[in-house]
Amino acid sequence: ALPNVRVCLDTGHAAIFDVDVASAVRYIGARLEALHIHDNRGMDDEHLRPGDGVVDWNAFAEALSDIGFSGVLSLETSPKHSLYPECEWKEQEDKLFNNLSKMAEKAANGQK
Repeated sequence: ALPNVRVCLDTGHAAIFDVDVASAVRYIGARLEALHIHDNRGMDDEHLRPGDGVVDWNAFAEALSDIGFSGVLSLETSPKHSLYPECEWKEQEDKLFNNLSKMAEKAANGQK
């Protein structure tokens, strides 16, 4: 085993290859160091907001809590790929960040 090797899991890339992200988190376990967070519809690397594609975010959050994830999260969304009209971007981004904050707080407190 290589003790210094860590893993960065990209949720959008996993979805394109039909990899269940919750299962991937549990498989990687303590070696999971970083996350690239974005969604898609399972075909292209669209960089959609979490919840706008096929990734099961509730199962993903539960898996992160199960392994005690405390690494780095990089949100990789882009408004130009958004499913929302431009006038709604700010509202949708605020909603996303509020949901991510709640998810992080629950994970930090060991809640599901």
